[in-house]
Amino acid sequence: MPEFRYLNRSHRATFKISFLPNRKDFVSHLKHADIGLLPFSKQAVAGKARNKVLDYFACRKLVVSTPEGLRGLEEFHHQEHLLISGYSAHEMVNVVLKAFENLDKYEYLAEAAHTLIRDKHSWNALVYQDYLYNKFKLFYLL
Repeated sequence: MPEFRYLNRSHRATFKISFLPNRKDFVSHLKHADIGLLPFSKQAVAGKARNKVLDYFACRKLVVSTPEGLRGLEEFHHQEHLLISGYSAHEMVNVVLKAFENLDKYEYLAEAAHTLIRDKHSWNALVYQDYLYNKFKLFYLL
């Protein structure tokens, strides 16, 4: 597992970064994570990132992403639900380090994202939205 160290003003901290071996191990590894990363470049085709970020949000994980990692999820916003970095490695590292140093400060982002997931993207929410759509569509047709 790759590891990096940096010196904080008040203490030495070690953070471990791991890469998930495959999708079936995702949830078992995710429970040990503090932050979910989506470091996609502008040129990336991040189609499966949508599922991954929704999983992070559903598990109440703080998310750090480039804008590309959120394509198709425009209702999630920087400093309301997650932290968005720039595309350069330097910008991503700075945001990740700031997040690690202030995990408690950013807990509200994970909670807000989880609430939005529950209310808008959960199976219950989707079934209810489909029910309302079909009910009013039928009403309109009558």
